[in-house]
Amino acid sequence: GRRDAKAEETVAPNMRPCIAKLGAGDLKGPRLTVREGVKERLLERSILGQGFRAITRVGKTFPTHCTAQRKILLAALPRAVVRRMLPKKLGSLTDQTITDPERLTDELDCIATEGVAYDREEHAVGISAVAALVVDDANNYAAIGTAMPTARFDSREEFLTEIVRKAAHDASLALGWRGSSG
Repeated sequence: GRRDAKAEETVAPNMRPCIAKLGAGDLKGPRLTVREGVKERLLERSILGQGFRAITRVGKTFPTHCTAQRKILLAALPRAVVRRMLPKKLGSLTDQTITDPERLTDELDCIATEGVAYDREEHAVGISAVAALVVDDANNYAAIGTAMPTARFDSREEFLTEIVRKAAHDASLALGWRGSSG
């Protein structure tokens, strides 16, 4: 998939109901992310209720390899493209961050098979996340997911995974995606 003006003009506005629905449920702070080369950009986030709040400015970019939303976006790319994009050594934000490009590539293969990505304290100590891929009718990619304190995440991982998978599927259908067979 490619990232173009459509992500901001079509994907983000059409995703707002899905993000709001996730935020109105048991999840706090769901986020919509798009890839820009080896970085990602946060397009939308929902902050509802008085739960956990991770402060991230909308529009901010981050390294691509160390969070669930960033990894799901990388997993959608051909491995040859990923290998060309990544430096020989990846930066580390915590002691859980994957810094070996080959290890990351192996994880991306698993993510592509499973359809979800996880961040288990790779971006920030004490925070874990799950994300799934959103695809529109033109094969543009975005990611939707949620993060929360690891203590809460660990006991609810299966539940959170299913909620995020469903939200990504529903969002993709709302954006005109017709499934892998087109």
